[in-house]
Amino acid sequence: MKVSLFIKSEALRYGIHKMLEQLPVVNRVEEHHGRRKFFEIIADRSYDLVIACDRARPPGPFILQDPDNRPYLLHLLNGTEAAEQREFPVADGFLLQEELTVQRLETALRQALSKEASMPSRLAHILITQANKAWSAGRKTSSRLTEREMQTLGLLAEGLTNRQIAARLKISENGAKRLVSSVMSKLGSTNRASAVANAIKEGLIDVLPTGTGLPLRA
Repeated sequence: MKVSLFIKSEALRYGIHKMLEQLPVVNRVEEHHGRRKFFEIIADRSYDLVIACDRARPPGPFILQDPDNRPYLLHLLNGTEAAEQREFPVADGFLLQEELTVQRLETALRQALSKEASMPSRLAHILITQANKAWSAGRKTSSRLTEREMQTLGLLAEGLTNRQIAARLKISENGAKRLVSSVMSKLGSTNRASAVANAIKEGLIDVLPTGTGLPLRA
């Protein structure tokens, strides 16, 4: 696995680099910086994973292309800052800096290799808290998902790939891809991880992963 780091903090970058060196799945780690370089790397199929944080990646939204044709983007969040964020950065998966361990990093890397969405339980807690506050204030979800799209959302929350979703729903892989795209569009998301995050914030998902997926609101 070839990994690129976009992390401004020298201490954090050094710590993650050392953790990555302990993982047998990783055979090369490079450190980069700059907006232009970020977009070059995120489009470079020779990399498997990009790990970035807010202060070291370009500002503003952008669209991630098909995950099969680019590196997996793993974003590092500060838990305190995450609790105050209205919009989460575009990414395929998330890690909380204060919970970072070699074991959790290894889990996230294996999810990256399988193209699965990665979200820490504490981050899901934060999103659920935000959703509950919004519902208490009388907010209604603007998303209108069909029953099939709700099933797809549940499978996305489990971290399943398009092929796995197709097998579970007994449809073609192209059909699963269309359903996933529809779910992301209705949830205003540019990728799978942010779709799950937005679903939690909108109250469509209201409990944490337990290893069997995220139950959905009826």
